[in-house]
Amino acid sequence: MADLEVLELTTLTSSSADDFAVLRPLGYGASGMVVAATCNRPGVPTPDKLYAVKLLYNFSHEYSSVVLNNSLENEWLVLSRLLPHPNIVRFWAQFVSPIPRSFRNLLPEELRPKSVYRDRSGVSRPRRGQFLVLDHHQKNLADWINQSSLPISYDITLKITEQVLHAVLYLEKNRVRHLDIKPSNVLIQNGNRPVLCDFGCAVQFPDSSFVLEYSRGVHVGGNRAHLAPEVLTSAHRCRHEPSRHKTIDYSKQASFAVGVLVCEIATGDHPLPDYPLGFTSSGAVQYTARDIVPLPEFFPKSFQSIVADLLRCDLGKRLDLGEAVKQLELCCVKRQRVTTVGDLQVELRRVKQERDIAKAKLSAVASERDSAVRELRAMAEQCQKVVSEFDSLAQHCDTLSRENKRYRRERDGAVAAIESAYEASHLLQGQLTLVTRERDLAQSKCEELQSLNKRASLKEPIVECGRCKGFYLESENSSSACLWHPGKYVCIAVELLLQDGPSGCGVQD
Repeated sequence: MADLEVLELTTLTSSSADDFAVLRPLGYGASGMVVAATCNRPGVPTPDKLYAVKLLYNFSHEYSSVVLNNSLENEWLVLSRLLPHPNIVRFWAQFVSPIPRSFRNLLPEELRPKSVYRDRSGVSRPRRGQFLVLDHHQKNLADWINQSSLPISYDITLKITEQVLHAVLYLEKNRVRHLDIKPSNVLIQNGNRPVLCDFGCAVQFPDSSFVLEYSRGVHVGGNRAHLAPEVLTSAHRCRHEPSRHKTIDYSKQASFAVGVLVCEIATGDHPLPDYPLGFTSSGAVQYTARDIVPLPEFFPKSFQSIVADLLRCDLGKRLDLGEAVKQLELCCVKRQRVTTVGDLQVELRRVKQERDIAKAKLSAVASERDSAVRELRAMAEQCQKVVSEFDSLAQHCDTLSRENKRYRRERDGAVAAIESAYEASHLLQGQLTLVTRERDLAQSKCEELQSLNKRASLKEPIVECGRCKGFYLESENSSSACLWHPGKYVCIAVELLLQDGPSGCGVQD
């Protein structure tokens, strides 16, 4: 049996929402929806077994509040830290997975559009949701009471009360308060075995004093009709009275809740009609023993006394869980004085079975812990490698940065030198052009002077142009074409010749 449960636990832990075939909805709460489903994942030892799969409403922006996050943390973490108990709902697995269509179709109408989103390409895709896999039970205590004939017999009431007290006492030993014990949160298994469920309002206390620091935005508890008077009074004072140190005492909250639950089992009604509004004055909740509706007369006085002590308004006089269990066991002994060897053997087998389950769960947790440690070590080594590579890259980047600065300086110097050379080349080109022009002009002048000198030596007549007053050889042109004749180019040279004197040059006026 233990091996099958280990296999079941391992398979469910590695499953996703697509591995479950939804059959029908089981209920809707403030923080999530519960459906009945079977697991189709290969390896499940009992494929036809029903599970209660809870989808939390944290996929929607409006539901991503502090209250919902606390509910998620309580439901998951509180149950996952508890060892299996016959009167506490069995927690199998928790996972995050895209919400399948079979779950989305059962969501409340206002939440269905929020369970999908559109990606960048405009394609509609399901959002990821938080799922809890729990044991499935056919009905809860509220339905069972409504279907039963009232009042419930003493034997059945005693049996249910004893098991509920053992479950709540087990939670107390683990410093957990359920804070929402009511008939709808107690499931009924075969043989009238009660099972506590819905730990959305549960609180894991740091110590056994069960005193909680009050802060805004945190739920004080579940249904107010099942909260102890001191809890409601302290919550009102914390909200409306200025005080630096605000605390709420939950040390006897479970006792009051169990007392109310026992009366609801036996009679079908709350022992304090119109509680707490009918007993509230200026925020303080007060009532007396006369206000409590008594149990039917066929209940033994000892049992009625236990219930009355559980419901006392005075915190100091209210019965604690340990003492209540002891007194209730005395009632059971009086009811059945002889315990057979067979009953002891059955109890021994049950204890051994619970021990085997606890060992299997501890083994699975140890295996997960070792796997997580190995993964963390591998991640640490990878991080170390990444850090060393990053340092190497940083050094390489510094070297490249220095070389880049040097290359930039060399480039800027080369560009400046090229620009200077280009400017010098441009100036030289201009000067060369001027020199070339002057050279050509000097050659032309030289040739003309040579020609003029040659003709002057031949005593050819030189005349003066009447228009431009330039000198030219009479044989070269007429006086009407002064723009063409070369006299304007050689007049300076002729004037120089004339300055030397008329002798030997043949110049005429």
